[in-house]
Amino acid sequence: VAMAGLLAFLMVKKYYVPFLLLSLFVLVGFIFLVYFSVLCSFSVVVSVAEPWCHGAGAFGRAWRLVKEKKRRAVLFVAAISVLAAIVSAVYKLSMAGARSSIVAGLLLGLVYAILMGAVELFGVCSLTAFYYECKGSNEVVTTDQYVRVSTDEQPKP
Repeated sequence: VAMAGLLAFLMVKKYYVPFLLLSLFVLVGFIFLVYFSVLCSFSVVVSVAEPWCHGAGAFGRAWRLVKEKKRRAVLFVAAISVLAAIVSAVYKLSMAGARSSIVAGLLLGLVYAILMGAVELFGVCSLTAFYYECKGSNEVVTTDQYVRVSTDEQPKP
């Protein structure tokens, strides 16, 4: 809120250079926040899927896995956020219409909790599928295992 007020003040007073610099700073901060949100959501999946990897290790592993597919990971988190925003907006609109009835409000609250749980479940499932996709593509590319090759001559049939 304070940043928006400062931006409005700079625009009204026609301080265009500080306005542009501050706008750029806000945009970079927003992009970092979205990317950090993607990594945090993905690191939860990594910490559950890999039993030896927790906390900062899971965050680092998530960062390495998402490195090549950043746009797709952002798309997953954006889709989940949009679904949650739609469910929340519908809930608020329906609660505005059901102010007089306590029973309707309780039922709407129950439906809202179920729908938000479904959205969260969809998000975790889609990020889990994305994790296995990233893990599979990274393991194919970065396999450095040696295979013992036999030097004995094999009889020809």
